[in-house]
Amino acid sequence: MTVMVIECLGFPLSYLKEDSYVYTTRNRIVRTNKDVRYFTLFTKYHATKYNYSFVGKKYWLPYKKINGHYFYYIGYGAYIKARNVSLINDLPQYSNGEKAMITMSGYPFTFDSKTKKIKNLTKKCKAGKYVVIDGLRQFTDSDGIYFMDTDQPVYARLKGTGHGTTGTYVDVAALRTKELYTFYSDPEEGSNPNYRINLVDINRLEDYYTDTKKKK
Repeated sequence: MTVMVIECLGFPLSYLKEDSYVYTTRNRIVRTNKDVRYFTLFTKYHATKYNYSFVGKKYWLPYKKINGHYFYYIGYGAYIKARNVSLINDLPQYSNGEKAMITMSGYPFTFDSKTKKIKNLTKKCKAGKYVVIDGLRQFTDSDGIYFMDTDQPVYARLKGTGHGTTGTYVDVAALRTKELYTFYSDPEEGSNPNYRINLVDINRLEDYYTDTKKKK
């Protein structure tokens, strides 16, 4: 699969790989607090403060919905599918929700990162059901969860459950590979040719908001 990158107003971009396509648009990315489908995260570098790479203020490049799909206008009557764009002005593009099928029935759980409390839910997610994922995270000893294996599992947050410090999670192993590998890449499995869109790293976001709050 060929991944696309976009230049806004001619700003330079780095290439993801040799067969990446680069497109140019005269549209601007703009700051937003809305729950837009596709967006980027940006924090200016400061030598004496914590820096969290692509975490911080939310920007988006306005898109257009056509027949249920989202597209970026690149001029001269041409559009490209937003979901296939991985970088905008050298910033990774994120999705606010990606659909995936549950292949292993199980019970999701709710975790509060402030109180470190876990609540196992009684409603089962049955195999064959589709869920929408809006973020990924791992748990550590500091979360009050102890793993025998140092290779900690990754959990997917169900969209609409991320309120404040809480979220409802399922193990990514329960998701169908076909959808999972479009937004998740296992570092132990090497290159993933199907990876095309990013989801928010919840661990990094929590660290960012915790430390910036301390500095105020």
